[in-house]
Amino acid sequence: MAVIDTREGLWPSLRTIPEPAGFREARVEPDEAYYNKDFGEFILPYEAVRTSDSPDKKLLSFFQGTYEVAANLSRWDRESLEHTWSPPFTHKEKMIDW
Repeated sequence: MAVIDTREGLWPSLRTIPEPAGFREARVEPDEAYYNKDFGEFILPYEAVRTSDSPDKKLLSFFQGTYEVAANLSRWDRESLEHTWSPPFTHKEKMIDW
């Protein structure tokens, strides 16, 4: 069983354990993301997020892209793992704008 280790700190990063074949060579979004051989994980530099016109979108694209690479190369059953969730409230006045 593979595990994804995602870190959000000084810089976001992602690694899979065990690392699937082809993971180091995979291309992920955004373009500033890269695989760091010393750490054994993909890294998105803080400066790339900080200077982005849309930091939230840049960060989310990194998390989604690295997850997809890890999940696909590890041959996970994504259909059974991934779900579309509804907001937690049913009353319109209590809805949270996700």
